[in-house]
Amino acid sequence: MKSNMNHRGPSFYSFSFLITAILSASSLLADWGVYQSYVILDSGNGSQYFAGGMNADNATNFDGFDLGSFVSGSSMSLRGGELKTWKNGGSNVCGGTLNYRVYESGSEPGEFTPLALSYDSELGGGNQKWSSSVDVDLILGLEAGDYVFEVWWQAEGNWNGGGGCGEYQYESNGGSNYSASFSICPFGLDGNGQCLTHAIELKGIIDFTVPNGGNNGKAIHVTALEDVADLSVFEIGVANNGNGTDGAEYPFDAISVSAGDEILVARSISDMDDYFAGCYDEFDVVLQANGNIGQNGDDAIELFESSVVIETFGDIDVDGSGEDWEYTDSWAYKIDGAWTYGGVNCTDNTATIFDSDCLYPLCSSAVSGCTNNAACNYDATATEDNGSCTFPTTGYDCSGNCLADSDGDGVCDGDDNCSDTTACNYDDSSNGSCQTNDACGVC
Repeated sequence: MKSNMNHRGPSFYSFSFLITAILSASSLLADWGVYQSYVILDSGNGSQYFAGGMNADNATNFDGFDLGSFVSGSSMSLRGGELKTWKNGGSNVCGGTLNYRVYESGSEPGEFTPLALSYDSELGGGNQKWSSSVDVDLILGLEAGDYVFEVWWQAEGNWNGGGGCGEYQYESNGGSNYSASFSICPFGLDGNGQCLTHAIELKGIIDFTVPNGGNNGKAIHVTALEDVADLSVFEIGVANNGNGTDGAEYPFDAISVSAGDEILVARSISDMDDYFAGCYDEFDVVLQANGNIGQNGDDAIELFESSVVIETFGDIDVDGSGEDWEYTDSWAYKIDGAWTYGGVNCTDNTATIFDSDCLYPLCSSAVSGCTNNAACNYDATATEDNGSCTFPTTGYDCSGNCLADSDGDGVCDGDDNCSDTTACNYDDSSNGSCQTNDACGVC
C-alpha cells in the first residue's frame, strides 16, 4: 500500500537550511550605534565643537575643559548639538537628544534640559548625522561664582529592522556624564582673561611729619578683604603732581595674607614704629616700601591687580594742593567706603601720632598702660591706667641704685632701720638693725 504522505527529498532540506542560515546571519549583522557626539558653544569667537566620549573626529574633549571666565553682560551661547551614528543589517536609527544643565559648583544640580537632534544628512555606508541649531545664552542672569556645564546624549533606534524605534543607546560617560567649568567674575578680567578679585583695598594714605623728617613718614595702608595666597599680584603706583598715571611702581611681597589683615607699606619701618607708638601693633603685616612710595600729600594713588587699576585715591590728572583730598603732613583714611582726612599739617611738630590733633583712625584714642610718671614703667602715650605701674624700693632708684647713705656704713639709709615687728624700733619700710627694750622698758 502506497503511503499518501508527502515525501521531501534532500534538495528541500538543503534549501530550508540555506534560508535559515541567511536569516540568522542578517540578524547577527543587524546593529547600530554612535561614533561621534558634539556640543556646540559660542563665546563670541564663533561656534566651537566639543566632543563627548565618542570622538572618532579627534575633536576637543568637552569633559574637564575650562570654558573660561566671563563678566556681567557677556555671553556664552549653546548653539546646538550633534550625533553621528552608524547602522548595518536591518537596523534603524531614529534620532537623538542632547541633555544639558548649568549649576553653581558645590550646589545641588537641577534637572536636565533636553534638546532634540533631528535628521541632518547621510554620511555614506549607513552613517548618518543628527543635529540641532539653537541660541541659548547659558550665563544670562547668573551671579558671580564658579559654575558647571554638564551634558549627555541619547540616541534612539531599533536592532530588529522594519524601520522601528524605541530602543536607546546612551553617550553618558558610564552614567557620570560630561562636565566643563566656567566662572562669572564680579570685577572684570585681567589681561590673561582671569577674574580680578579686588581682594585688597586702599585704606589709608600717609604723609606724617615724623621727628626724623624726609620721606620717613610716608606709607600706604591697605586692608585684605579676603584671604590672598600671593600678595604680589597687587601693586601700588603714585601719580605725582597731577601728571597722570606712572603705572605700577611698588609690587607687594609674594606672601599670603588673611582676610581682615591690616597691611602697612612704609618707607621707614622704624620711624613708623616710633611714631605710631602704642598703635603700631594694630598692623598685622608691615612691609618695606621702595623709593617710589614718596607721595607728597597732593599726589593720587593707584592700586593695581595683575597690572589692572582696581582703585584710585584722588585724581591722577590733578595736583591735589588745595583740593578736598589733600593730605599734606597728614593722612587720608577710608571709613565705610568714604574717605576722611586728618587736616593739612596736623602732624607737624609732634613726636607721636598721640601728640597730634588728628589721631589716625585705626588707633584707639584710649591707650592702656601706666599713667603715673613716678613709676618705673611710666608710658607717656597711655591714656588709661591699667594698674601695671611698678615703683622702686624706698631708698633706691628704678635701676636698683642706692639713693643715700648718710652715715657711710655701706648700707642705704632706707635699710638702716628695723623690719622685725617685735622690735621697739620697727620700720615696715626698712630692714636694718633692730633694738629691744631694756629692763626699764626703754628702747
